[in-house]
Amino acid sequence: IDSMNYVCYIDFTDMSKINGPVVPCTSTTIGINENDPNKVQMGLWPNPSKGTFTLYYQTEQNDNITIRIVDVACRVIFEQKNSVTSGANSFAIDLSGVSSGSYTLQIEGRTTISKKLMMNE
Repeated sequence: IDSMNYVCYIDFTDMSKINGPVVPCTSTTIGINENDPNKVQMGLWPNPSKGTFTLYYQTEQNDNITIRIVDVACRVIFEQKNSVTSGANSFAIDLSGVSSGSYTLQIEGRTTISKKLMMNE
């Protein structure tokens, strides 16, 4: 993490920088993870959002994914299929007009992960 509070991805097998999106840090947690070929990471920014946000998705393998956003009543309000490549991927998502509240963003591919998304009008 540099002095501007941004993330720098490093491959610890050869200490090289991994190209990835510039992601503002929202956590003070620093750690080392095991090298797992099925490992994926996801981040949203900004969160809370006023309708538009960027989804960052890091994966070790090429994959086809479905991005799904559901409301508290489990209704799907957004669904999009994408192909991702090994490494960093980002998607601009526009939910303008969606009511304020709590939503769940799910990414389904080789693995399924989810994250809470807050919408503010």
